[in-house]
Amino acid sequence: MESITMTSLSGIPHKPSLLMTFPTCKLLFDCAVDTLPMCAYAPCSMIPKTSLDLTDYPNENTIASEFSNFRLRPRAPPEDLDPWISLIGHAGVEAVPQVNYVFNSNINLSELDAVFISNWDSLKALPFLTRNKELICPIYAAEPVTSLGGMIIEELIHFLERVDRASDDKQWVDAKAWDKVVGEDWRKSVPIQWQGFYDKAELENALSRITRVAVNQTITVGRTVKVNLFPSGFDIGSCNWSIEISNLEIGYWAASSQAREYMHEMETKRFRQLDVLIPTSLREVAANPGDAIANICATIVSNLKKGGNVLVPTEPVGPFYGLIECLIGEMDRSAPNQCYPVYIISPVASRAHSWTNISGEWFNESRRNSLFDPKMPFHIKEFIENKRVYLYNSIHGDFSSDYRVPCVVFAGHPSLRIGDAVYFTELWGGNAKNLAILTHPDFPFDAVWEPFRHLKMRGIGMPLDLRLTTAQLNQHFTSNKADVKKVVLAADYSNHNSLPITHPSLHYFKPCLPIELVKTPDIVHIVCYSDKVKKKLDAKTGIVQGYLNHLEDCIEWMPLLDLSEANAKTLQPLQNSSANISGKVLPSLPFKQRYRGNLSDINLKKALDFSGYRSIIVSPGTVSVPALDAKIIISGTHGARIRCSNTDNRMAISKVLENLLRNELTEHLAVPRTASD
Repeated sequence: MESITMTSLSGIPHKPSLLMTFPTCKLLFDCAVDTLPMCAYAPCSMIPKTSLDLTDYPNENTIASEFSNFRLRPRAPPEDLDPWISLIGHAGVEAVPQVNYVFNSNINLSELDAVFISNWDSLKALPFLTRNKELICPIYAAEPVTSLGGMIIEELIHFLERVDRASDDKQWVDAKAWDKVVGEDWRKSVPIQWQGFYDKAELENALSRITRVAVNQTITVGRTVKVNLFPSGFDIGSCNWSIEISNLEIGYWAASSQAREYMHEMETKRFRQLDVLIPTSLREVAANPGDAIANICATIVSNLKKGGNVLVPTEPVGPFYGLIECLIGEMDRSAPNQCYPVYIISPVASRAHSWTNISGEWFNESRRNSLFDPKMPFHIKEFIENKRVYLYNSIHGDFSSDYRVPCVVFAGHPSLRIGDAVYFTELWGGNAKNLAILTHPDFPFDAVWEPFRHLKMRGIGMPLDLRLTTAQLNQHFTSNKADVKKVVLAADYSNHNSLPITHPSLHYFKPCLPIELVKTPDIVHIVCYSDKVKKKLDAKTGIVQGYLNHLEDCIEWMPLLDLSEANAKTLQPLQNSSANISGKVLPSLPFKQRYRGNLSDINLKKALDFSGYRSIIVSPGTVSVPALDAKIIISGTHGARIRCSNTDNRMAISKVLENLLRNELTEHLAVPRTASD
């Protein structure tokens, strides 16, 4: 019996990247990029000035005039080659911030048969993966992940491109010191692993390769593996995956949530009867999401009533929409006679909001019902019309004339190293009434706020994490009709801070080490060439006359009669059979002809070149055809595998292989004899 194995390519449990190997294919579920290294860099001012000008906005009244000539964060001179700057005991690298693309594997990407992207956080890492020209397999994701996620990444690229600094040359890195700091902690990384972010062209290339998948749509890979997408409840478009092979079913949970915000409810019924469940991205923050949102809103309103401004560094996705609605509600309750402006500043917020309003199938039931009424599923548009919420692409233009205080500003980026949020720390940093609330659970408060501790402006961490808890996971195991035979978790969760996970068959995996998920039974797969007969056989049994053609682990079946016309009791001998005694397929039988013979990469290259497709032998047994964006891998005596996402190109290569094995190209491939031969 063969086995299904899984290897984790990421050492960060809430940023999974899982390689699953099946008998007939290899699938990659998600890819990971760690943005935490951005905190090692100094905050990047978005407005290059020799000194901070606090008179940009005529309504500014919260900073005393004595600070007008005080730059809250010194800027290193351009000619200074030393990338370090001192910030009251903190050192930050003065360079364009970098990230860590997490892919702990040397696998040949041409061996992958499909890549599945679960959410927009995983989408951030995809352009790093598609940089590798070896990757030629199809990529699947839900439509909102591709569209909304693309906008969020576009915003991040926009912020990085505005940074007026040189790229990081890593001259400051002390490798031995960093090795000692990182140790064997897979969550940490050394600066040598960090790299600059990709550009917009690479993003668009990655997005263009994605095939959009709908809920419950079945994707068949490697002839035997069927993959289905189901809502995870974490965000619009975020999903989990059901994987079926033979009579086995495996469930993979990426970031999931039962917080019952505006997102579609998490699908759990489909994952009750499983052979293996792989939950990832469990919550590491103890606070309940509902309570966390209420506390954040109450803190914001309380600070506004004291005359201070509030900055919330965030991205215009996730719990962002629910937080805005809750905040306006809290203002109406706690300060009904005041009208505190809420500013949303993002180059993509307007488009993201418009796109979100039409993603009805990804809303919860109450939001979906509002689609049939003459009103928007979210109240933000109503708040904008009533001048409660203001939406701007940047801090320039109309914002400077509409700006008044005290106010609330939602702006990127949550790392507080890039984006318009950095400017507001400079603008408001000299007044102790002002407050910054850091809500992103993947950015620790101490690491993010370290460069700003010398400011009079206060900062507090109030992480808002919607992901599943171990208690909710245990509840799924004990729910009605639940029968999960095996649970596979990241080793980090073996010592989880909250309630321990209880299951009779718990298995933990570590990065880079393969783990066996389940054994697959030896099954012969039958392919029926008559859709009409196959459809009837799915509903009832019967006896059908026909031809069988055996090829490795597959039996091709060509029925001769319709099921209704077949003898239901006795299978009559075929008259005038076209098959000879040895059972080989003869030309008169209705099967595709099969050809066998010796195949070498040299002869294959010659055959492709002769047919007009320039080819390259990239490694022994592997031939690349750049014009067709394809690769042919010769696997010993078992045949050749064509790696190509375009059906027409695959057929063209198949035709060349067929002609080669038929010996029709022999005379063209023969090595010419010399006179001395």
